[in-house]
Amino acid sequence: MTDFDNFAGQVFSTVTELMGENAVWQKSKLNQVEGKVLFKNPTEPVQIGDLEKHEWRPTQATAEYYEDNFLGLKRKVDAKIPQYMSVRGKKYLITDITSKFDGKTYVAHLEPCKEKAQ
Repeated sequence: MTDFDNFAGQVFSTVTELMGENAVWQKSKLNQVEGKVLFKNPTEPVQIGDLEKHEWRPTQATAEYYEDNFLGLKRKVDAKIPQYMSVRGKKYLITDITSKFDGKTYVAHLEPCKEKAQ
């Protein structure tokens, strides 16, 4: 591991500790994995440009986490095995997980479930 990788991991860990949300991955019926994520759940449209006519209406919640958190989650989602995460007392289906440019930061795309988190 390079010095940059070590530094990047420390920075992400610090930001997550300060600004992150507690999350729980329901790994199996009897096994839960707790961790911290950078949670984004947009509720307001974003203005694009100077004109009020152009709005971007993001609708999907995301949970961003670093590679050493939720080990195995991306592999299961990639294999199309339904996986669930709870954040702020709400349960979400993970529809996809993408990685950012560094390959070590993952973004879980979330869809709200009807049932409440346990």
